[in-house]
Amino acid sequence: MCGNRRNGGWTLLETFIVLGIFGCLFLMLMPALQASRESARQTNCVQNLKNIGIATHNYGQANRVLPASASLVHDRAGKITAIGEPSLFTAIFPYAAGAKKREVAPNSQPSWLLCPSYDGSPWADPATRHEAITNYRPLGATHIESLSVASPNPMKPKYEQSKQSPHPDGACFPASYRTFGSIPNGLSNTFFLTESVEPRFSRWRVGAESAVVGLPRDVEFEKNEFWFCLPKGYDEAKKGNENSVYWAYHTYLDWDYDRNPYDGADGTQGGKCGPGSNHPNGVPHLYCDGSARMIPRSIDIPLYITLIPFPIQSCAVRHGMEPVFPEGKQAVERKFGLESVLFAFVGPITNALSVVN
Repeated sequence: MCGNRRNGGWTLLETFIVLGIFGCLFLMLMPALQASRESARQTNCVQNLKNIGIATHNYGQANRVLPASASLVHDRAGKITAIGEPSLFTAIFPYAAGAKKREVAPNSQPSWLLCPSYDGSPWADPATRHEAITNYRPLGATHIESLSVASPNPMKPKYEQSKQSPHPDGACFPASYRTFGSIPNGLSNTFFLTESVEPRFSRWRVGAESAVVGLPRDVEFEKNEFWFCLPKGYDEAKKGNENSVYWAYHTYLDWDYDRNPYDGADGTQGGKCGPGSNHPNGVPHLYCDGSARMIPRSIDIPLYITLIPFPIQSCAVRHGMEPVFPEGKQAVERKFGLESVLFAFVGPITNALSVVN
């Protein structure tokens, strides 16, 4: 005699088993879904930078110079008294594709000035929704002391200024107005703009809050045996690695903004913070040629500052000395290309581009 059979339906245990299987599948798919969403946000962020690059080049073609991060106000004696307007984004706004006239209003927030992965408030004052900020900032110098030269409160830069290595040492800073041919490392090897997640000094219409710097204040410079200025502790045998300088030194790319919202620097307001992003695999940077790439947070400091561009030859030229290459200058140029003069002590340009891609 056969036992009783179920005519239909699931038992409570079977229901729990099925729900558990679906739950496991959901948990397995979640990382892939999140990675896909982040990849889309990263793509949109890089596209924002490329659109800014197009607007920058449109401005450059119309004015024959690259836009500055801000203007400078001088007194009759020629002394800088203030960092004025327009800011970089106010200047390039008329040249931006798809930009709407109403977006230039003080309290407007153009979507192309915010990173899709940014999770903070888009306003300097979230309570009143007053004064919109941007996540994209010109990379004005290697360090705050260099950037402060173009401000009412200049400080002494960490390496000496010369005709060949003026301060600020970046591509876009207050009253920079560089021509396309004046970028020493070339347009495709020089950062123009980067992402920043520090919201305190990021109002896109305020010129004094526009530019940022690449290195925190604790990084010091020294001359090596060839009279090149490089971060202290540089080891040529480790060039291209993230630990080729003093172990405690870092770029702003891996700065902990949660613990230290800004560096507490003096001088120009905008220099109180540096590059940063919420993207897990790096910080996006816009090059002077209009291209945009993700830069890993572990990038070697000497390599990073040569892309700001830090003039690595400055000390040797200032002392009337030609750079000394163990293989001979011509041999190095044949091996590495024309840019080797700038990269001989931090890695050839081909290696540099492979690291940042």
